[in-house]
This record gives sequence, C-alpha cells and structure tokens, in this order.
Amino acid sequence: LLKEDDYQEIFHFGTPGTDSGLTLYAEDGNITLIGKKDNDVQTVKVSDAYNAGSWVTVSVEIFGENAAVKINNGQEVKTGTGSFTLDPVDTMTEDSIYTIGKIKGYMDYFRVYFKDAADAEYYYTESMEHIEPVSVLIKVGDTNLDERVDAFDMINMRKFAENPQLADSVNLQYAADVNGDSEINVADLVALSNYLLGRENEFKIGRTIEFSIN
Repeated sequence: LLKEDDYQEIFHFGTPGTDSGLTLYAEDGNITLIGKKDNDVQTVKVSDAYNAGSWVTVSVEIFGENAAVKINNGQEVKTGTGSFTLDPVDTMTEDSIYTIGKIKGYMDYFRVYFKDAADAEYYYTESMEHIEPVSVLIKVGDTNLDERVDAFDMINMRKFAENPQLADSVNLQYAADVNGDSEINVADLVALSNYLLGRENEFKIGRTIEFSIN
C-alpha cells in the first residue's frame, strides 16, 4: 500500500556508487522496473498502476529476453511487458546491497522465486486476523533490558528523563516508568537513583512485572 505518489522504491538490488542494479519503483501512479548494467538501461513500465492509499499486489517476472510487471488491485490486473535481456545476476557484485520496502506505506509480503510460481492466494489485506496477546516479563528500572537493575541503568534513565521518546518500545516504557505514574520524567530518575543508593524502594524497582501486548 503506497500512501503517496512521489518516488518510492519497492525494491532495489545494486551496488552503491555504480550504475548497475535492478530496481522496481513507484512514482506518480506508475510502477517501473529498471535494470542497469554499465551503459545498458532497460525498463518495463505500467502506467496508472495504483491509487495512493489502496492495496495492490505487484509481481515481476523475468523470462528469456523479456520481463513483465503485473499489478493486481483485487478487481483487475494491469500488465506491462517489454524486452529485458539483462540477467539480474549480472547486475550484482559482491558489494551489492538489497533494499526492500523503501516506501511511504505498508508491505504485506515479499517473495522471490527462481521458477514459475502460482499467484499468491490473496491480493490485499481486508482485515487484521485476531492475534492472541503475548505476556511479557520486565524488571522495573531495568532500562537497558539486561534483566537486572544496577548503575548501568542510570545511563539510559537520564536519557529517557530528558527525552521520553527515546524509550521507543513497550518494554522500555514499562521499565523506565519507575514510579508507575504512566509518565517518564525526572521523578523516575530520582526514584531509581535513590534505589541504587539504598535510600528507598517504595515503588516496584527491581521487581518483575507482567504485561500483555497484542
């Protein structure tokens, strides 16, 4: 699902600093396959391939000296075909980098086949399946998630107190909310410091708590 119409790479296999590689990109509603090897540039394009904000399935087939790009939006299939004599293997080197899903949107799956394969059983996501909650155990005050609370946790706690957004996972948020007020701030830093100095532990510092995530 592409949210915007500007240039976005669905995948890019290539070597930085060279003109060799294989890229599938979307731009202005079009999806284009481009292969490069030195001065040889070959493209296959599908115009009006997608609408921003709508799910589509994109498949690329390279066979013989041709290539096809197919776009399935669940109602119709649009196909672009053309001459494509480049062997993808020849566009790669030992230094190649493989990038997938460099887009503004979402990608459900990415598959690579080295032979003919049937279309996927589904083309776009209509609803999320029910996912059972998972229980997670965490120690309050364990801000580096090494399963113990010690002076090393103060390093992260200082950072989180200054910028709570750095606690960017549910685990870290539970660990850093030392006083249990659902906020991460200087009060949590002071409480952890007092605990490490042996002054007090009126909160659950060092204790294991359990919470569920979906």
